[in-house]
Amino acid sequence: MGWIKLWRKILLNPVLNEKPYSNLAAWVDLLLQASHKEETHRIRNIPVTLRAGQLLTSLNQLSERWGAGTGKWTKKQVARFLDRLESQGMVALQKNNVGTVITVTKWNEYQDNYKRAPVENSVEKLWKTDSLKRRTHRKRFRRFG
Repeated sequence: MGWIKLWRKILLNPVLNEKPYSNLAAWVDLLLQASHKEETHRIRNIPVTLRAGQLLTSLNQLSERWGAGTGKWTKKQVARFLDRLESQGMVALQKNNVGTVITVTKWNEYQDNYKRAPVENSVEKLWKTDSLKRRTHRKRFRRFG
């Protein structure tokens, strides 16, 4: 399995943001909301520092965001979903006096700084192989033409 980069701007697309969210859409939403670098926010005049892969939210905010009015994402269902993600080792939850900090536990694996095979070499090999096939194919047809 591989990975893809996903642009956060898709959150603004109404076609892709239909409510209620599926479990997959909710998971992707968490990934897209997570900080990509260390940042400090002031929530009710309290400084909160988030590392890459963390987001500060609440069950109410997620419920509203994922489709509370549809009956699927009540506050209780959001809590159950987050508990399932935590039991699978996908997130770590830390409640504090300003909300819940959700940490995506394998953030670095999902990002560009994870080791992977260089794409450029693969593309270049494919191009050379394809080019060689086309030349060979043309030579064969010239002999019979």
